[in-house]
Amino acid sequence: MKRAILLAGLCLSCMIQTTEADVNDDLIMTKVDDLYYTIDLLHQTVILNYYNQLYTGEPELTIPSTIEYSSHTYNVTGIDKDAFWGNGTITFVSIPENIVSIEEHTFHRCKNLKTVSIPKGVTSIGEYAFSECESLTSASIPDGVKSIGEYAFSGCESLTFARIPDGMKSIGKYAFSGCESLKDISIPESVTSIGEYAFSGCKSLAFAIISDGVKSIEKYTFYQCESLTFVTIPSYSIIGEAAFAECTALKEIQPALFFVDSFGDMAFRGCKSLLSISLSGATSIGKEAFAMCSSLFTISIPFTVAKIGQRAFAECGGISHIYLEQKNPAACSIGSDIFYGVSDDCLLYIPEGSEERYGWAYDYIKDVTLGRWQGVTIATNSYFIDPGSKDSTQGTITVEMNQKPFGPYNEVIYGTSVSLTAYPVYPYRFEKWEASNGVTISTANPYKFAVKEDRGSILASFVLINFSVSLFADKNGSIMSGKGKYEYGNRARVEAEAAVGYHFVKWTDAKGDSLSANNPYIFVVTSDTALHAHFAADSFKVSLSADNNGTITSGEGMYSYNAKARLEVEPESGYHLAKWTNAQGDSLSASNPYLLTVKRDTAVKAHLALNSYRLSLSAKNGSINTDTNRYAHGAEAIVTAVADAGYYFASWTNAKGEILSNTNPYTFVMMETTSVTANFTASGYEVKVYAGDNGRYRSGSGRYAYNTMAEARVTPEDGYHILKWTNAQGDSLFGYNPYTFAVTEDTEVWAHFAINSYRVELTADNGSIESGNGSYTHGAEVQALAVTDKTDYRFEKWTDINGNGISTENPYTFIVTGNTKIRAHFTKRYSQVNLTVENGRIKSGGGPYTYNTEATVEAEPIAGSGYYFVRWTTERGDSLSSDNPYTFVVTEDVTIHALFWPFITVDATEGGHTTEWYYDYDYKVQAELTATADSGYLFTGWMAGDSLNTFVSADNPLLLTLTQLPATTAYRAAFEKEDKGTNARHTTVRDAAVKVWYADGILNLVNLGGYSVTVTAISGRKVLSFRPGSDNEQYPAALPAGVYILTPFHFPAEKKLLLFKESQKFVVR
Repeated sequence: MKRAILLAGLCLSCMIQTTEADVNDDLIMTKVDDLYYTIDLLHQTVILNYYNQLYTGEPELTIPSTIEYSSHTYNVTGIDKDAFWGNGTITFVSIPENIVSIEEHTFHRCKNLKTVSIPKGVTSIGEYAFSECESLTSASIPDGVKSIGEYAFSGCESLTFARIPDGMKSIGKYAFSGCESLKDISIPESVTSIGEYAFSGCKSLAFAIISDGVKSIEKYTFYQCESLTFVTIPSYSIIGEAAFAECTALKEIQPALFFVDSFGDMAFRGCKSLLSISLSGATSIGKEAFAMCSSLFTISIPFTVAKIGQRAFAECGGISHIYLEQKNPAACSIGSDIFYGVSDDCLLYIPEGSEERYGWAYDYIKDVTLGRWQGVTIATNSYFIDPGSKDSTQGTITVEMNQKPFGPYNEVIYGTSVSLTAYPVYPYRFEKWEASNGVTISTANPYKFAVKEDRGSILASFVLINFSVSLFADKNGSIMSGKGKYEYGNRARVEAEAAVGYHFVKWTDAKGDSLSANNPYIFVVTSDTALHAHFAADSFKVSLSADNNGTITSGEGMYSYNAKARLEVEPESGYHLAKWTNAQGDSLSASNPYLLTVKRDTAVKAHLALNSYRLSLSAKNGSINTDTNRYAHGAEAIVTAVADAGYYFASWTNAKGEILSNTNPYTFVMMETTSVTANFTASGYEVKVYAGDNGRYRSGSGRYAYNTMAEARVTPEDGYHILKWTNAQGDSLFGYNPYTFAVTEDTEVWAHFAINSYRVELTADNGSIESGNGSYTHGAEVQALAVTDKTDYRFEKWTDINGNGISTENPYTFIVTGNTKIRAHFTKRYSQVNLTVENGRIKSGGGPYTYNTEATVEAEPIAGSGYYFVRWTTERGDSLSSDNPYTFVVTEDVTIHALFWPFITVDATEGGHTTEWYYDYDYKVQAELTATADSGYLFTGWMAGDSLNTFVSADNPLLLTLTQLPATTAYRAAFEKEDKGTNARHTTVRDAAVKVWYADGILNLVNLGGYSVTVTAISGRKVLSFRPGSDNEQYPAALPAGVYILTPFHFPAEKKLLLFKESQKFVVR
């Protein structure tokens, strides 16, 4: 309707060109030099309007920066959207510097426009701005442009060059889709967003450089760019659904080692020329992400991958080696048929030690591998063991296992049972099994184990037979040296040392027989020997004396070394022992009696002193005054008690609680250590507690001792709370309940109360609250009212914050008894049913429906289109029903898609035939295409494509599971006459014998001239890739110790099939 009105306006403009301008308030529409303008008199600006769709002036158009109207100059500041839509005159346009944006549809479908000059001031290019300009050959976008809108250059079939400037931030959906002549594109680091389908269908695009600013390559971005051979992908990015699908010429992705977080469904599906792909750092690989990439010959899936989608690598017939880093496949979510269609000769390399988790098994009798995972044969890992004797002159070993070692390096397969037995040569004995670095492995003999990792060297260690010399000593001495192991016939030197005060006597044997009084003692060892050292003690004199006022009662005499002498003195009355001293006057002890350890001749003297006693005092709720707390025997002590405020003195008591006196001060004589306590009694005070209006008294009134704690407690009536406590004078004391305080006088406290206040919060979905929000006192009445300005919605109900229904009334009246949150709900009166279809048409059923009513929808095929109805699906593709018509209940807006499926047609070249010429298969049903060669002919493969000349598979029969709309619906079985001499296209090259070995830093290769080779560690990590220059190549390479795999391959001259020689395994020591 908009386009019809526009064309009618243009025709009217042609009829009234005799008037120079059309005046409409502040806006004037005028024509100057064949161009139509709208002048804004209020803002003094001019824009080119949509009447320029009929422009017929000069084909090379230069838009002026100013125009003259009514003797006034105006700046041209804009070009209206749709301004030149469909104009067929202009071939060149130059836009003035005043213009800052090119609006949507400005040059849409200008079929003869070849060149456009965009000024530096432009910052954005709108949707469809140059779309379907089929003659436009280049687009040099200036540095100031920050964004390109959706479909901006879509369908520009002749566009060969497009410059994306630094500073560009985003490229919209479909921005360059269908630019069939575009050769290359370079996206700078400033771009952070590229829309879906942005470069889809650019059939001539050969190179694409995407800088690191882009973190996500959206779905179908480069879909069906069939000439794309080279692309750079930013690291740590996400590749969306079908981002590079059907890029059939894509061979190389740079950098060679890039990090992509996830590959979406069908990300590289059908990239049949892709030679390699880096999965480093990936966490997810989507469904069919690399399906039908038939030139991939090896893949390595890192341990970081947590999910692999269904058929991720299906129909990649060229893959011969698959390397998995994940040690536990259960830790990864894996879809079905991920390696469907790979070669039967393909090998799956798993990490060492993970065999049991992948279901690997081995028939040790038949010497064959039994395990397969995801349909691929698991390669057998080999593990290196090298058992032997550390010194063959000292002993030998034997090896028993349930399979013989294979290869030149003692390699065995996982799980091999090994038993090692060591045999010593006299006079040696077996000691242990140890590694080459000396670390002990086991002391068991024989030593049995199952091989589950590289074990390396396992060496039997032997030692000479020897004898023990054991030494013991009495408690009065110790062994100094000589204990240990001695070989037969060696001399042992043993020595003992006597403790202080003792001397050595003799050595005896285990029977107690005397051997020698020599110390040290030397003898010849001929057997295990036990010797005992004996000692004897020395004797010393103890002499005692005492001061006046005391008498020695025991302790003098002769004692052996370290004996205990009991020294005791008896003091006169009123005296006590002060200390014992030695002949030098040094203090020894104040104990009486005193135990002296005798170590030499000793003289000891006892010193006496007059007794002194300690007076211990204690008091609670008062204190005690005295001159000192220590008194001599018979001295007089005086103590005075002082009571604290609110207390008075009561009595004196001793340590047993017995009353000594009621006199204060109290005088007594110190005849021993004494404890005295002063006791006090408290005075009492009256506490009264009262409750004001709207509350009642609970507890707290009564009589309390001085400085004890009282707790006043009241209970508010329902809907009230404690406001404060005051004293008898009305002074505020406290704001909470209960009130606790210390009693120091007669006290009166009052509780005051206040009514509660609550918050009412009302909200609404698809509407608003007219009244009811606010604060209310306890028991107040609230009227809640909700309204909506959406004519297609109606009020449904009120609910609480948990969604529980409260009322269907509006307004809703209720009484407030607490904080309240209520929500009003509005629901739609009608729901829309939208219907979409491809390869068919909708017959009936779309439109608006009343809530919870039935809708019946119907679709029909287009006659002669080759498609038939399959089912109804959701927008996401989820299946709903195969009924047509289909009836369902409408409860919400819904979009339903009618899915139509094509017939699959099959024919054959000369020399054979197929079983049928067309097939009608249902969704998710497996299609089987079978080719049969005539006599004298060979089947060479299935062909597809526009001219049925593109090779797609050599499988016969060819199995197709139709889970999505197929890109190919027509197939041709190709046959050629049988050549009795050779059939190189269908055989693996197996000519001259290949030899590979590594020595002294050189990798030696024989009969691999003209091939390319890759070298990987046994874990699957690629370490080398090069092309030998001759059939006797010596390639310098620094390789660490380990097991490696070398894979040779090359392209024959006819470029028909990637050929492999058998992989070679070699060991670096």
